[in-house]
Amino acid sequence: MAIPLSDSLGLIWPVIIGGIIAAVMHVLFHIFRKKNPLIFTFREMCSKRQEVANSNGKPLYFKPAPSTSFFGWIKPTLDLTEDEIVKQYGLDQAMWLRLCRAMFEYFAVSTLVTALILYAVYGTGPNKNLPEDNDLFVAGLGVVSMSNVDEKSARFYATWVVDTLLVVFMLVILAREYKVFTKYRIYYKRLRIPANYGVVVMDVPAKYRSNEALFEVFNSAYPDQVESACLVVDLKNVLKLKKQYEKAILKLELAEWASENKADKGPPQHRPGVCGCCMCWKEKVDSVTFWKGEMDRLRSEIEEIQNDPEKKPTRAAFILFKTRRAASIASQTVFGSHAKEWHTSCAPDPEAVNWARIGMHQGAATVWKYNSVFWLCFFLLVWAGVVAAVMAVANLSNLCKSISWLCWINDLPAFIVGLLETYLPVVILIVLNMIPVLVMKILAKNERLHSQGLVMARIRNYVFILQVFGTYFFVVIGGTVIANVSTIQDIISDTDKLKELPFVLAAAVPQNAFFFMALIITNMLIGLHVQFSQLPRVIVMWIFRKFLSKTKRAHLKTDLIMAPYMFLKPYIEVAIIVLITLAYQTIMPFICVITTCYFALQYIYTKYTIGFTKANKWDDGGYMFRGALKQIIMGLYVKILTMIGLLGLNKAAGPAALEAIPLVCVMVFHHYVNKMYPPVIKYGSFKEYGNVLDEDEYNQGMADLRVDDPKKLSFMLTDMVPPAYEAQYIQPALKPLPEFVSQSGVKSPGARGAHDRGEDLEAQHSPAVALAKEASDEKHSQKSYHTADDDPSSKINKTDAQFEDA
Repeated sequence: MAIPLSDSLGLIWPVIIGGIIAAVMHVLFHIFRKKNPLIFTFREMCSKRQEVANSNGKPLYFKPAPSTSFFGWIKPTLDLTEDEIVKQYGLDQAMWLRLCRAMFEYFAVSTLVTALILYAVYGTGPNKNLPEDNDLFVAGLGVVSMSNVDEKSARFYATWVVDTLLVVFMLVILAREYKVFTKYRIYYKRLRIPANYGVVVMDVPAKYRSNEALFEVFNSAYPDQVESACLVVDLKNVLKLKKQYEKAILKLELAEWASENKADKGPPQHRPGVCGCCMCWKEKVDSVTFWKGEMDRLRSEIEEIQNDPEKKPTRAAFILFKTRRAASIASQTVFGSHAKEWHTSCAPDPEAVNWARIGMHQGAATVWKYNSVFWLCFFLLVWAGVVAAVMAVANLSNLCKSISWLCWINDLPAFIVGLLETYLPVVILIVLNMIPVLVMKILAKNERLHSQGLVMARIRNYVFILQVFGTYFFVVIGGTVIANVSTIQDIISDTDKLKELPFVLAAAVPQNAFFFMALIITNMLIGLHVQFSQLPRVIVMWIFRKFLSKTKRAHLKTDLIMAPYMFLKPYIEVAIIVLITLAYQTIMPFICVITTCYFALQYIYTKYTIGFTKANKWDDGGYMFRGALKQIIMGLYVKILTMIGLLGLNKAAGPAALEAIPLVCVMVFHHYVNKMYPPVIKYGSFKEYGNVLDEDEYNQGMADLRVDDPKKLSFMLTDMVPPAYEAQYIQPALKPLPEFVSQSGVKSPGARGAHDRGEDLEAQHSPAVALAKEASDEKHSQKSYHTADDDPSSKINKTDAQFEDA
């Protein structure tokens, strides 16, 4: 079908609207940086707080705050090196930035190659000279697209040459990234962190579900190598009670604050219940007294359950080994006699353990997994209708030829038609896409996955499948059919014209690129800039500070709102953008220009955000990066299959057959990386920490240590687990509640027990508080010997922020 000028003009709308919003976000960013230093120098502010520390128990690493001039943030951001990010921020952050940079390099080269070759090949095609009412007429950006090439044309050989060059170039980049990622993972597995000394065990048989029995099993397999065994018990109710206890603390402190600062209104009162307005039949109670009672009740219930010797055991456990060597061997050992017991794996970061679902029965886990698959298939089927409706909006002018009551759309100005057909469907689809993403997120969180990193990866994979089959293919196929409704009707009515149908459909495929380009532009100019400006975070924090947070504890919780950098959304977004651009880079080459700009902005904005304004609780060693590389390979498959189908419809048999060459290259590369890298990526290199270094490597390690204390040197070389790590994999529900010390700012806060009698100082020095303080000191002293300069086994220093519960 024809590609009129209005399709190209339609791209002006997302550029204008997005450009205005992007400019406003930059202005707000400039204003916010001066007025909200807590957000825009978050890491620096946290380094001065005891509540937030890195995994070494030291102040959070930060770079000096950039200048508050309009462009003063750019140079400090670019000065952040990859080595610095790896050592001081974490491998998750470093690998995400590497992905953005690698994709920028690839699409920048793609832009250059397609501009030098395909613009000339396509631009001199014949279809731009056809009458405007011809179904093959092209204008605007359609002139430099495959739609301007006649069927059976020799120009398609140029398309194949560029296609093959770009596929090979992508494989070169992927090979480089796999190699670098493997090197970083080897270094990550050498770190002296709890995750590298621990093993998670799933589906423990019933007779071994005790700490003592587990210890005996593993100690017999690895004599004198097991530090501790900790069976996970079912304490979901305690986690809920602890949340209620934390809420009661905040409510009590707020009531104490109100009694001091709003004394003219009398003692603070409220009606007990979920909602005061629904409990109007109940009498008001004194808030301070009520929340004190609630805290006493909740504390008693929690302690009663924690002290119960008959806790219900689950099927999961954590084994802590004395050396990384033993933990590595155990994580790769098959313990069970069949597939339903003794599943071992590397332990996650203690902060990333999915305590709520780790102990799930295998049968229930299977049910939840199939439940997720069912809903994924459901959304794939439903999404066909949703995308068809969206693409109907994107092709209103073509539907006018078949639907008489839509003829008034043809009377509208071209730029208005472009707005309706190009920008409106994109906004609709972006909004609707939130629904299945939210549902799949809820479902994946209920599956038996032992770490938060695995949960995020599972969500990402589900959404990727939905986007490939439920968005990309439905947009390409559905958009093409809807755009040619009237033409298809004419061809079907005349059997002599049936042979023209494939070429008509093939000529219309490039038109869908305008929809995809508008999608990428919208994400680039609106999504990235809103995230960069921190506008949602500023608004939420302002609301909490203005209306809800009145005490020191509440202020601390408010300050940590939206503090971690969430990798899930950008990984999902980048996966579909890369796939779309790979598929259309030789069909509509101009899409490479837009995607190059997207990744340039994504890289520099994310680098600033990570470097100065965000800090994560845990580091997963870049686990999401491996999945992103696999999804790019899937994108190459989709690209090649799309080109084979499109060239076949254009009756270019030779180029279509030659597409088998890049397809074979991708298949060989895919097989190679699947055999070469996964074991090393998951487990690291045993040689690096298995005491099998040769003399040169040993001497180099000694030189890297630069430690004067012989005892410290000996301890580091023995690879023994630090004593503090034993407490890292104890369930949060089992940890005792700390003694309450009010942070309401009132001199006589009035708390439970000793606080009611005015014995605040004595209570703070009670044995319970002393034990809590000792545990806290022990946690903050863990890995104090481990720095980037003094540990030969840690070229990467994991320093993600560890937020303690307020």
